[in-house]
Amino acid sequence: MVYSTITALAVGLCFIAQSFAVTKDDIYNEAKKHVGSTKWKLVGNTYKCNIFVDDVFADVGAKCPQRHPLMFWKASPIGANEWGNSNSEYVLRTKCYTHISSVSSKQRGDVIAFPSTSGSGHVGIVSYGNQYISAGDKTVDEKAIPSGKPTTVWRYNYNKQGC
Repeated sequence: MVYSTITALAVGLCFIAQSFAVTKDDIYNEAKKHVGSTKWKLVGNTYKCNIFVDDVFADVGAKCPQRHPLMFWKASPIGANEWGNSNSEYVLRTKCYTHISSVSSKQRGDVIAFPSTSGSGHVGIVSYGNQYISAGDKTVDEKAIPSGKPTTVWRYNYNKQGC
């Protein structure tokens, strides 16, 4: 029993066991309702876009990649550059995400990341058309997906058991 409790805490800081599948609409709708919020604004020189994505997934009961998932006292959401890594061991280890190799195949509710070689990159959740929702400097915004930037897209495996 103690092992199961620790495992549940370690694996599921942002995972709530539930009997229904999380859908792309759940993820999109949760992100959309925070547009305008200042909860995840820039603090000092630290962007909070990765925490916004983590919180959205947690709020709908989806499994989120963590930096230290087996050490629950040190677990933390992965950063934007890690989301931007198409071979991320943190994302792949969850077995709940599929890398979408073509940005044109993105769907609302997907995670979209713009990695950076000099800084923290940026991450958000795909909206409709060529838009995405993310925590910006001051508020959560819905904005155009930038063109000409390296871009990585992950899709949550909505119907996979354990996700």
